[in-house]
Amino acid sequence: MYYPEFWSTIGWLVNSRDHYAITHDSDRKLFDELFSIMFPIKANSNGWRTIYIALERGPEPDEEECREAIETGDYETEAAYIEAWRERNEEPVRFYEISAGENEEGFRALFVRHRYVFEYDPRGYDGFRSSDVCFSWRDELEKPLKVLIAEVRKSMVKVMDGTYNTWLKEKLPNRNRVGRIRRSDFWTAFPDSREMFLEGLTESEILSFSDAVDKRLTKMENIGRIDHMTSGLFFQACAIGYRAVGESEYGLRLKAGTDKGLYEENADGRDDGLTDLPEDDSKAFDEWSNGKKDFNGGHPWEVCRGGNSTHVDFYPVRDENGWCFGVRGKHRMFEVVRFFLAISAAGFPVYVVDDEAIRDGILGHDVIGIVPEGVFPRYCESWFPGERVTDFMNLSYEAEHNGFFMSRAVFDDPESLILDT
Repeated sequence: MYYPEFWSTIGWLVNSRDHYAITHDSDRKLFDELFSIMFPIKANSNGWRTIYIALERGPEPDEEECREAIETGDYETEAAYIEAWRERNEEPVRFYEISAGENEEGFRALFVRHRYVFEYDPRGYDGFRSSDVCFSWRDELEKPLKVLIAEVRKSMVKVMDGTYNTWLKEKLPNRNRVGRIRRSDFWTAFPDSREMFLEGLTESEILSFSDAVDKRLTKMENIGRIDHMTSGLFFQACAIGYRAVGESEYGLRLKAGTDKGLYEENADGRDDGLTDLPEDDSKAFDEWSNGKKDFNGGHPWEVCRGGNSTHVDFYPVRDENGWCFGVRGKHRMFEVVRFFLAISAAGFPVYVVDDEAIRDGILGHDVIGIVPEGVFPRYCESWFPGERVTDFMNLSYEAEHNGFFMSRAVFDDPESLILDT
């Protein structure tokens, strides 16, 4: 099987159901065979055995395949389909990382190019997840398993004769490797990206924030305190931040006429009862913040909505010296910088979490981590242990064909495969 068909089949399996449980006897025997071939590989600290296979592109589509593509309505002509096929399959050979893991209870899982494809649980499954229920045509599941067995066996031959690591180091494409590029170099390679990243931050704002970080004025221990806190003070500080950020089509809304209204308009909404407190009552706020009120399960400090890592937190903090504010959101640098500059200029004490990372980001002095094809470029800190990397990317077609980018990006050699002893 050539890689266009192989990856199409794998993609179809994954997209139609997150992954497939191995329950049919014939599938389980194939799965067992695949694991036995990989067993001599030394497992990593998480128990995974990993090896690369290489599949060829093969011949271009024949007339029958082109006719089927035209009949589906996706393409108007044979030439259009072949051109699209060439764009999708430009490499003569494509590499796939195969990772197999097993726990003490015998549960097994298989990833192909970082996608969860197959699993086997000796405890069994209900009928909904059973592969012999899901498939009335056995070969659709057997085909990729048989290809994996054959190709992993080929790679294991290289392992056993001592040529695998050299082969992989010489042949593995950069898109399958871990790499790094300085953000300023990325901006030079793709000039529009700087403006998109900064989202309107001015040079003056960048310099002011950088200067504050350099002078450690963004640290909690170096800022003042206020002697009491109320929900009204919190809403007032939020409103200052919102107005500094400004309204945008897909961002903040500034329609409300009150500070509290702006918070309700832009925050997460699960405020844990914060908006029910009297705005000028510090005792009520103290009781609420100490958990003496029956409010639970909310996100009162998510002042700019977003995902798990793409929202902005702004929150009051109390210590023995009084109250101050903190702002956090290293993946929303634009908002964090403007929140800090505006709120501190208004006289409120505020510190910044990840202040140095944000400074380096807006200056272009930090590094963008490049993760292998198939890895979603988010939450990838574990790929760069001991390094401060906040943003990640895959090596896109545009980057791979950008001479300046490739001259500045640095890619790691693949890890050497070691046999278990």
